[in-house]
Amino acid sequence: MRPTAALILVLGGAACSSSSGGPPPVDAGARDSTATDAVADVMPPPADGGGADGADAGIGCPSANAATGGVGAPFGPQSAAAFSDFEASGNLAEVTVVIASTATTCTMVQSQWATAALTPSVDELVLTLGAYSTTSGAPVALTPGTYTPTGAARQVGAVFVSYDASCASSTALEATGQVVLCGAGPTYSGTFDLHFGASHVSGTFSAPACAVDWDAGAPADAGATCP
Repeated sequence: MRPTAALILVLGGAACSSSSGGPPPVDAGARDSTATDAVADVMPPPADGGGADGADAGIGCPSANAATGGVGAPFGPQSAAAFSDFEASGNLAEVTVVIASTATTCTMVQSQWATAALTPSVDELVLTLGAYSTTSGAPVALTPGTYTPTGAARQVGAVFVSYDASCASSTALEATGQVVLCGAGPTYSGTFDLHFGASHVSGTFSAPACAVDWDAGAPADAGATCP
């Protein structure tokens, strides 16, 4: 992942980092891997079992973005988008899902990267899902299942960020809990059950793949502006 202050994805971090000697380090929410409310107990498995290649038709998977609870204030997601055009190597696969309180999450992130224009008055839940294989060079892909901060083969990093009217970041918190991935591409869908300190937020997401030209040139961190 190529970091920049203009792109909120950087706050999600990498759920995993490639290695041939053991499981990747945890980036976010390492304090606890068990959510108080076990979403996995109520989340139906994908109808086709996910498939060996990680693709899933999404039959029976969530088709809406919704949340209960929030961080400081109720979180009202309107859309989500998935980004997978990151650098990958060897035994690591990674997708970042951005769930936001805007109807145009995909174009918002595309604009952030291309123009360094931040978005005012928006809340974003960033989920970085990583799949890891202990066999160096072995093909690996994200598949439906439960992702936790301390998982060996499946990890998740979750960050919540809230921008105010001046594009200042008023919250940037890492979570504990879990994400249950149901549809693993081209739309990534599932449920989340996360704790950010004393705050709790749970819900569903459905994030179509969104293309961003990461090689187009990242703006300088100091160049981020607010419309």
